[in-house]
Amino acid sequence: MKGDAMKKRKKKSVPEWRWTDLVRRVKGDDYGSVRFYVRGSRPYHFSNCGYTYGHEVTDFLVACCEAERFPCKRVSSGSPGNVDAYERYYRFFGGGLALYSGNYFCGEPSQGTYLYGFRALRWALDQLCCPQPRKLKGEARLRLAPPLAARVASKCKDASASGR
Repeated sequence: MKGDAMKKRKKKSVPEWRWTDLVRRVKGDDYGSVRFYVRGSRPYHFSNCGYTYGHEVTDFLVACCEAERFPCKRVSSGSPGNVDAYERYYRFFGGGLALYSGNYFCGEPSQGTYLYGFRALRWALDQLCCPQPRKLKGEARLRLAPPLAARVASKCKDASASGR
């Protein structure tokens, strides 16, 4: 009896992550009509030399993109007035991950980390072992390739076993 009560207590103490705790949907731009902002990433993008690392979710997603060997495109620009802009794009699943950095204060795109496209969002949530949202407005169909789903399930199982 006492063991059952302890199991129930442990289950309740584990925080239940929702996808909205990690990302939020924002207005689309020229790169894609469906865009999601990674919450809390903006303060880490105000550097004179691009993204300076330190945001846990962004660091993890960039590492996953590099591990999967997704194509990366880097664009930077500067001006004599000391205004710099740095952009990094990882393209995958018809969308991708974009990091906008720089020391500018106004204009689009705003600094931060963005996911473009529904499939890219679902891939990122799988990498973060976060539960998938219901079918979102404008999304055609919920479908995850079986090999990817099995690989993600094993990753999440390994992560929970290691205490992550």
